Amino acid sequence: GFNLDEQMHYTSAIAIYVETGEMDKALQVLEAFATAMPDVDMAQETYAASLETQNREAVLLSRIPPMMPSRARRSGECVLSVNINEAGRVSEVTDADFTERVFRKSAEASVKKYLFFPKLVDGQAVPSTQEGLKITYRLADPSGRIIPSR
Repeated sequence: GFNLDEQMHYTSAIAIYVETGEMDKALQVLEAFATAMPDVDMAQETYAASLETQNREAVLLSRIPPMMPSRARRSGECVLSVNINEAGRVSEVTDADFTERVFRKSAEASVKKYLFFPKLVDGQAVPSTQEGLKITYRLADPSGRIIPSR
């Protein structure tokens, strides 16, 4: 079954190997992750992508949920574009489109903590961009009904 601590262990180990440029070891941990946690779709999808080719786009490994801004008065969303470095970390948010300005800072802080298996070209990690990262905010009233965006 699903175990968040175990998932964090695997993604942390992968991150360390990616950051140190040890892609072979990162792929070994990814294979172990996919084998040990067959219920985790992200592990299965990332592992399948790693087997396809040594040339592939960056694949999201883990995302950190954003904090709901205290000034938010309705639901909304942000769509962000980011630069990803060779270590699979977000190095810069390059564009943000949001339904309410209040969500921008929280969304940017959240995606800066995302971890990707980096883009590979001829088996080497290279910088890349990712567009269309969508973060949805759902705000509810005291009785639990979602307050819609505009």
